Amino acid sequence: MPEPPAVLMVPPVRPAPPENGSVRALLEHAAEFGAYTAELEIQNAGWREWVRGNYQLKVNSSNLKETLKSSETDK
Repeated sequence: MPEPPAVLMVPPVRPAPPENGSVRALLEHAAEFGAYTAELEIQNAGWREWVRGNYQLKVNSSNLKETLKSSETDK
């Protein structure tokens, strides 16, 4: 199995909690945390695409007939 792309191996940096409870600090933290969660979602989608790609590589290899036979018997 090929190694995943390096970009998928580096987790995004979680923002530090707000320094105080002021409206400005909370809004800044909310914006930073929103960007952080967006990065996590993008990375998660990248992992799903990578897994799908590797699964397709396995199915398209020499074991295609066995894969098809086993999927037909599972129905």
